Amino acid sequence: MQRNKLIHYSVSTLKLQPLFHKETFCKKIVKNLKHLVDSRKINLYGFVILPTKVECLWELKGEESSESPHVQFLRETSVDMLTELRKKDKKTLDLFCIDMLFHKIQFWQKGPRPIEIHSDDEAEEILHKMHYDAGRLKLSDESRIYPYSSNKFYNYNQDNFNILSHYNEYFGKRMRKAS
Repeated sequence: MQRNKLIHYSVSTLKLQPLFHKETFCKKIVKNLKHLVDSRKINLYGFVILPTKVECLWELKGEESSESPHVQFLRETSVDMLTELRKKDKKTLDLFCIDMLFHKIQFWQKGPRPIEIHSDDEAEEILHKMHYDAGRLKLSDESRIYPYSSNKFYNYNQDNFNILSHYNEYFGKRMRKAS
């Protein structure tokens, strides 16, 4: 994937297993996104963690020769989930076993390629869809807004994880470069 491009990246769990209904795994996803932001591999403009998938709107940073941020994200989250499930929930881990003989585990479904976003209208549409999907989740507490999405950031200027930038920053940078 090319660097300095705005990308919509979506990845689903194997066989759409609802792994992310557990807060533990949502926190691991956020931790890995934060690591990518803090190490300046990505600028994160939006995200949502749904029970069966993770969607991000991000700009890839860093050098072309380094490991792609989405590959690093998949690898690191897989290691975290494997470690957690081995310790606490072997039945759930069995759902992700693709080869019982060799104990091969696969958490992520092979899916569509990341999509480059070319305009602020496209970015807004993607964010709206992501936030709409998060809003359809049934929340067990009094919270009106699903916490594992960028919805609070765009509606209330709250970034509880300290990982987000506004997508207008991306388009503002590009417009300045073009002039």
